[in-house]
Amino acid sequence: MVRLAVSLLFAVAGCLRSTAFPCASDTECGAGTCEGVGFCSFADATCTSGARFGEHSGQYAGQCVGDQTSDGGVDDGPAIDGPEVDAFVGCTAGYAALTGGQVGHRYKLRTSVVGWDAHRTACAGEGGYLGIPNDALELQAMVTLGGAAIYVGISDLAAEGAWADVLNGVATFLPWASGQPDDDKPGEDCVRASGITFTDERCSRTARAVCECVE
Repeated sequence: MVRLAVSLLFAVAGCLRSTAFPCASDTECGAGTCEGVGFCSFADATCTSGARFGEHSGQYAGQCVGDQTSDGGVDDGPAIDGPEVDAFVGCTAGYAALTGGQVGHRYKLRTSVVGWDAHRTACAGEGGYLGIPNDALELQAMVTLGGAAIYVGISDLAAEGAWADVLNGVATFLPWASGQPDDDKPGEDCVRASGITFTDERCSRTARAVCECVE
């Protein structure tokens, strides 16, 4: 009986450790930061990045931010397209090259009509990220794939008017439609693409999206 009780205790403990709690904004992380992969990180001076994922961060749990590959392992290889992107190297099934897309990148349509946060979390959960168009050609290709207006991986959730992408980089390609962004009440912090232009939208508004990953 004692041996059985101990076995059950370890089994329960294992389940608890594997529980993952994704985040959509910094407010859900208390003193931590909601990273682009959709999990909370906390200050840790022993990490090169200065932050480590919390124990409930799924495949990233306990790892230093910036040291992850798509399968949660430590990436000892060279960075691809900058220090942030290497956290998403490797594409799962369903991703494909896109005419007009970046070389070495693959894309996947999410037909679910949901909010921006849900798309960001879903893309990150399969080793990718909410698509970030870098030029008009890539944007047009992504919107065409979506078949309608789509969310892209850009927001000013961290600071009003400071548009950043989900890889924690400054968004430089911002083809705003006329009169945009207008931050219409009660506030619009997420970017939706239609045709070859952007509009700012309430993050809860629903739309399709395209996930992106690096081969």
